[in-house]
Amino acid sequence: RGVIDCTGDADIAHMAGAEYKKTAKDEMMGVTTVFNASGVDKSKFVKYTEENPATYQDWSRTWDQETTGKEDSLRSPYLDREFEIARQKGVIPEKETQDIGGSWSALTNAGEATNLNLAHLSNIDCTDVEDLTKAEMRGESKQCMPFRPSRELSLDLRKQN
Repeated sequence: RGVIDCTGDADIAHMAGAEYKKTAKDEMMGVTTVFNASGVDKSKFVKYTEENPATYQDWSRTWDQETTGKEDSLRSPYLDREFEIARQKGVIPEKETQDIGGSWSALTNAGEATNLNLAHLSNIDCTDVEDLTKAEMRGESKQCMPFRPSRELSLDLRKQN
């Protein structure tokens, strides 16, 4: 008999007493806070992403990644240029927003953007409940920042009532 630990943080393996190696906190992969947003004007959003297409190569601006090159030109649900422009224009703070950028998954006809993965946090030990709590609080405070540039840079993607 065996158990497959799908917790993402080896919780089951740890509780079962399995041996493991823990990476130093400053070398751990960052964590993200994923959220949904409603009130998005789908047609404006789609038009914006078509006029400002992102590709998988664009992800290299934020993360070190290695590809074969064949996927570099494929369209991607990636957003980060918008935040760089907002930082340059002083719309969002420079220091506190270096870790904002990422992807979105789907946009419903009702105007809900799902799985927005835009707030990235580093130096978090996801096996430490206190660190996870800090990450959750920091991530939640950053979740509104990506929307400030859209309003102030004429990229208002909100539905009008």
